Amino acid sequence: GRRLGAAEAKACGLVHTLVSPGSTLEKSIEEQTIELLQAGPEAARRTKALLLKAAPLPDSDWMEYTARAIAETRSTEEAQAGLRSFFAKTPAPWIVTP
Repeated sequence: GRRLGAAEAKACGLVHTLVSPGSTLEKSIEEQTIELLQAGPEAARRTKALLLKAAPLPDSDWMEYTARAIAETRSTEEAQAGLRSFFAKTPAPWIVTP
């Protein structure tokens, strides 16, 4: 196959983030890590499991499974705590501030 440039790879969805020349990879990794840590741990686990199960592309059976999985996740204590925090405009319980 042919080689893709960074911008084209990002446009195709092969990479999520490009690191500009002159910036540090470590800084980019730190920023991405902080973003990932904003998600509730249980929600992140459930999302990963759902994506792995539905890969490569969902069909109609997976659509129903996905709807059930989302409904179950929304009823967890973690999800309820996240909603309470959102409406109270406070950090969610899993957010660690340095």
